[in-house]
Amino acid sequence: MSLVSRLSGVTRKTIINGIKELNNPNTNPPQIGKSRKKGGGRKTIQNNQPDILNALQNLVEPHTKGDPMHQMLWTNKSLRNLEKSLKEKGFQVSYRVIGVMLKNLGYGLQADKKNPNRNTCTS
Repeated sequence: MSLVSRLSGVTRKTIINGIKELNNPNTNPPQIGKSRKKGGGRKTIQNNQPDILNALQNLVEPHTKGDPMHQMLWTNKSLRNLEKSLKEKGFQVSYRVIGVMLKNLGYGLQADKKNPNRNTCTS
């Protein structure tokens, strides 16, 4: 076991637990290509912080724009500003997760752009 541990980089404890699992007739091994049992892994941020979606919606709602011809909404608030605001409210979240949450809510990001031809006359 020590040799396998050194060669594979896996701890002896993990190897011992794996052998116990394989020898236990009541244990169902994970599907091929899966490393975790069903329900394993990190829980979503909504499970750990249930009010975070409401807080995010309250932050972007005043800055929401949209086109009635399309279902996509967008906000011009930056992900990092949203991250800072949510952290001030006591939530632990990264700007990348905020981007995923906005996408799940149907939002896109769009920067404010000035029309480059706004000062030209088209007569």
